[in-house]
Amino acid sequence: MTLDWPIRFERQVLAKPWGGGEQLRDFGVRVPTEPPTGEVWLVSDVPGRSSRITEGAGAGGTLQELLAQNRDAVLGPSEGPFPLLIKLLEIRGRLSLQVHPDAAAAQRNGDGPSGKFEAWSVLAATPGAWVTLGFDCDLSREEAKRLIETNSLRPRLNTFAPAPGESFAIPTGVVHAAGGGLLVLEVQETCDVTYRLYDWGAVGLDGKPRELHVEKGLAAATLTKRQRPAPLATRREPGVEVRAVVSQDMGPFVYEIARLAPGVAWKPGPPPWIAVGIDGEVEVGGSKLTPGDAILVPACAENARVSALRQSTCAVASPRLA
Repeated sequence: MTLDWPIRFERQVLAKPWGGGEQLRDFGVRVPTEPPTGEVWLVSDVPGRSSRITEGAGAGGTLQELLAQNRDAVLGPSEGPFPLLIKLLEIRGRLSLQVHPDAAAAQRNGDGPSGKFEAWSVLAATPGAWVTLGFDCDLSREEAKRLIETNSLRPRLNTFAPAPGESFAIPTGVVHAAGGGLLVLEVQETCDVTYRLYDWGAVGLDGKPRELHVEKGLAAATLTKRQRPAPLATRREPGVEVRAVVSQDMGPFVYEIARLAPGVAWKPGPPPWIAVGIDGEVEVGGSKLTPGDAILVPACAENARVSALRQSTCAVASPRLA
């Protein structure tokens, strides 16, 4: 069965106490000036927040409804929601020190069937921006809990200044945080579960401290020493440079950043996949994709390509389906 594609979605804008809005607007994404915008969901099938389709198959309905009617054509043989959640994050303040569970931990805690493996690509970073991924030494859970309770954990964090264009895979169990002025493209599993270990003394949009999940978070966390991740391999094709962010053997999805020369048509892996514009202008299935745009190419569109109308960069993410 064929479908009208590519498929576009209405953006969902979420206010967060650590958010901003200026970097998103500079990127071309319209968001309100108040309250601070922390997340813009480009593609989602999270229960209760399934993206509304604005163009292509199922227009006017949600991604959840489209899958209910045309699952094989969109996703191929599979079960459950669409397995990728794509977001833009603007982290102006401090993202809480947090960890995401794997599927076993989420199920054990009654937090749903799926874990949350994710990856970040830094689109913009102001001076003073930072990212934390794990610790600078091995810790026991007892020691980590003591450091959290005594506000002494910060010196033990593996924190560094990220550069625009840099990307990081964040497997389940990796403690992480960020702040200081970052615009990030996030690709993750369809799971909205976060365990906060520490919130820097901050408060939520309601002016009250946000809930922490220290016991669940530490039980789900990997408390071993980590270093700044090294870039993954880049492959080159005529007119195309493709940098891996999450490779085939790393996680539940494949995520790549492609730099395309003008006039080049690039064929990513087999669909379904989601393309997100980063800079320049590309075309997919006759539909233009500019920075901050996202489209879904369904499984039935086997010969889909990304064509660069000028020098361009785009992200492509595809789920690994059993």
